[in-house]
Amino acid sequence: MMRKSMLVFTSFVLLLFAELISLWASPAAEQLNQLHLNSLDFYYKKDAYTRFLDLKQKWQTRHQKALPYWVASQLSEQAYAKATIESPISIWQYDTANAPNILEGKAHVFNKTKQPLFNVALQVTLRAKAAQLAVTPETQMTDFDHLEATAEWQELSEKAFVIPVIAPDEDILLPLAKFSLMAFKQQFPDQWPLKVQVTVDSPALNYTEKTISLIPDYFVMPALY
Repeated sequence: MMRKSMLVFTSFVLLLFAELISLWASPAAEQLNQLHLNSLDFYYKKDAYTRFLDLKQKWQTRHQKALPYWVASQLSEQAYAKATIESPISIWQYDTANAPNILEGKAHVFNKTKQPLFNVALQVTLRAKAAQLAVTPETQMTDFDHLEATAEWQELSEKAFVIPVIAPDEDILLPLAKFSLMAFKQQFPDQWPLKVQVTVDSPALNYTEKTISLIPDYFVMPALY
């Protein structure tokens, strides 16, 4: 009788322990199964560069000198804030229409259930693969071999935030991290970001990342503007 009672008690304890583990693990497990990542991309604003050029011209007319990086960074932010035409971007190439000053990593997520998801936690990291700018003596052109040889990943920012609630069937575009080329050049004037990468880690989405290449000009510039 005593042995039977002990077996019943042991079974009850094991069931209770299993239930507690289920409760502790369920929020992340449920979110992982219910929140869908449609895409993780870099975005830019198509009309931001035109607005930047207008601000740049006004500044240079007023000051009659070349634009320093710290001013270029401020004007880029002002132009970006006023711009409205947003689009994903897959490749960045200097001196083309696809060479924005500011890139913003965004995640397109969808709650595919009929239940709201609460307190969705995200950890976001922005990195750049920075390389030393140099020229080949013979041609005075950008030394791409030197760029590749000296490139190292640098963490630019890291942040954690919580989305209070995502409604059932809600489809949202989450701003994650913003990269400013002018701010980078202000901080690292002799380097070039060959790649920019945004990563997001979350119980709801797992770890995922997006990387974009920034192809520099063939001629190393002492200043971009």
